[in-house]
Amino acid sequence: DDFSDHFSLLKVHGKGDKDRVVPVIEAVSAKIVHYLELCRGLEICESGINFLFLSQRGRRISRSEVYRVVRCRRTRQE
Repeated sequence: DDFSDHFSLLKVHGKGDKDRVVPVIEAVSAKIVHYLELCRGLEICESGINFLFLSQRGRRISRSEVYRVVRCRRTRQE
């Protein structure tokens, strides 16, 4: 599984086919748990494999798409 038992660590598969473990603060962890519960109830993951970030079609989104969204949001906040 990609999360630690208490959702305090997240394994991220990224650039160069490398897996990294990143810490998750409690407030974000609670939101992720809530999001996952909503997604499981809707059964929107097309592939049957649970990914944290999905497209509107229920497919996993690419690393570059995550980067684009984060960069766009960060630019709006500045």
